[in-house]
Amino acid sequence: MTRLVGWGRDREGQSAIDLQVWDVIYETILRCKGNMVIPGTFVFSDEPAVRLAGRRGLIISQHHCEILGTNTFRWPKDEEFSFVRNRRAVEAAWQNSVVTYGDQEMIWTVGYRGLTDRAFWFDDPGVAETDAERGKVISDAIARQVEIVKKFRKDPIIIWNAWDEGVALWEAGHLMIPEGITVVWPDRRGGLMRDKGRVKSGQGAYVHPAFFNDTANHLSEAVPVDRFARELTRYDGVGATEYLLLNVSCIRPNLLTTKAVMDMGWRIDDWRAQPVERSQTYYQQWNAAQFGETVAAEMTGYWEALFVAPAAFGEDECDVVADQVYHTVTAAICRRALQDELEQQPLWWPLSLFPHEGMGPKLGFIESITADAMPRWEALYDHAKRARSSVPAERADFFTGHILASLAVGRQGNRMLHALARAAQRIIAGDTDGALVLVEEALQAAEETRVALKRAEYGKWTGFYEYSWFTNYQRSIAILRALRAQLKGEWAGDAVFVHHRTYTVSEALSYYQKGRFVQTEPLNEFGEGIDNYQRWQL
Repeated sequence: MTRLVGWGRDREGQSAIDLQVWDVIYETILRCKGNMVIPGTFVFSDEPAVRLAGRRGLIISQHHCEILGTNTFRWPKDEEFSFVRNRRAVEAAWQNSVVTYGDQEMIWTVGYRGLTDRAFWFDDPGVAETDAERGKVISDAIARQVEIVKKFRKDPIIIWNAWDEGVALWEAGHLMIPEGITVVWPDRRGGLMRDKGRVKSGQGAYVHPAFFNDTANHLSEAVPVDRFARELTRYDGVGATEYLLLNVSCIRPNLLTTKAVMDMGWRIDDWRAQPVERSQTYYQQWNAAQFGETVAAEMTGYWEALFVAPAAFGEDECDVVADQVYHTVTAAICRRALQDELEQQPLWWPLSLFPHEGMGPKLGFIESITADAMPRWEALYDHAKRARSSVPAERADFFTGHILASLAVGRQGNRMLHALARAAQRIIAGDTDGALVLVEEALQAAEETRVALKRAEYGKWTGFYEYSWFTNYQRSIAILRALRAQLKGEWAGDAVFVHHRTYTVSEALSYYQKGRFVQTEPLNEFGEGIDNYQRWQL
C-alpha cells in the first residue's frame, strides 16, 4: 500500500490515498467479482474511504490486528493499552469504533494483540505469565467484543484470524472461540496456508500474492498460480469457503496472481482436477489477453520458469530469495561492514535466514545459491527480450511495467546480492581492492533495478515506485554507495543512519491522522459525546 500512498496521496488530508484512487480500486474489486474490502491499514471507522466503500456496495472487513476496527496505532500515548489493567478504556474504544461505523455492512474481526501487532504480553508484561493465563485474557476479550457487536448489530458476521500465538493457544485448549465465529486461516508466505491440514468446514482463507515480512516478494510476481490453486481447492474440498480475503499489496506488481485468485474464488471447480495444467492454461490465456496470440506463443513457459528462478535457501518450497530478501540482507551485510562488525556474533535477522553459524560460511552459501540462480535469470531475460519485439505498440508500456520490471527486480537483485556476498568475503580476507570492484558491481545492479522501475512509471504511473518503503531498494543504493566510499578511504556519509528508516512505514501510512487519536471515553449510539471527536464525512 505504501506506493499507492506515495503515488496517489490525498492532498486534502482525509485519507492515506486520494478518494478518486480509492474509487478506482473499489471499481476494480467489483469488476473482479469481489464483494468486500479492507480500506487501508490503521484507519478510523468514520473515514471517507470507508464511507465510499460502503457507497460502492462493498462490505467492510478488518485486519487481524484492528479489533472491531479500532485503530490501535493511534492509541493515546498517555492511556495504557491493557484489557487487564485498563479495561474500561479499551472496551470504550472498541464500542466507539463499532458505533462510528454507522450502518455500514460489516464483517467484524475479534481477537486481542498488542499495540505493535505482536502478542499482547510483550506490550503488557506481567499480566499473564502462563499459556493458560494468556489464553484466558484473549478469550475474555473476544467474549466481550462479541457482546459489544451484538449490542449494536443484529446477527453480525464475525471472524477470528488464526494468527501466530493465537493458534497455539487455541489448539492447546487455552483459547476459547465462541460458536458462530468464522475461523480464517492466513497463508504464512508464498501462498502456503498455515493450517497444516487442520482446516474445517465453515472456515475461511486469507492469502497474499505479495507480503511485507522482509522475506517475501513485494515488487514482483513470485508465487506460482498452481500453489494457490492447490491450497484453495483443498479448502473448497472440506467446505472452508465462508470467507476469502486477498491481500493485493500495492496491486500493480502482482496483477497476474491477483486475477488468478479472484478467478478461483468464483470458479474453483475449473482448477480442482489438474491445478498445474490449469495454471499453465491460465498463463497462456493471460499472455494472449494482454499482448496477443503471437506474444503468448513466444512467452510459453515464461511464467513457470519465473517462479522457479529465485535462489533457494531451505527445504520448504517457500524458502526462496524473493525481492525483500535481496534488499534486507544487502542492508544487513553493508551495515556490519560499515561498522567493522562483519564477523561479530550473533548473526540476527535477516542473516539468520541462511544456514551456517559464522558469517564467512553464510556468505559462501549466499554466493553459491545466487550463482546457481544466475543462469535461470539470464535465460528469462533472453526469453523476455525475444518476446518484446512482437508486442503491439499499444501494449509496449504494459509489457515494460508488468514483465520487464518484475524480471529486473529478481535478476538484478540476485546479481546485487551475489556480488555483495563475494565482496564481504574479500573484506574479511583483507582484500580491499577486490572488495571494491565487487561492491561497484552490486551497486550497478541496484541502480539498474531503479532504472527498470523508473521505466515502468509511464503516463499516470509517474512516481509509483518512488515510495518503495517496504522493499526499500533506495536504501540498498544508499548503503552500497556508503560502503564503496569507505572502501575508497573516503567519508562514507552518515553510516549510522543510512540503513535506518527516518520514519516508520506505519507513520507514513497514517501521516494524515496527525493529532487524532482513538477515543477512550464512551460515545453514544450516534457517535456523539466527546467535544474533540472529529467525524469525517464524504
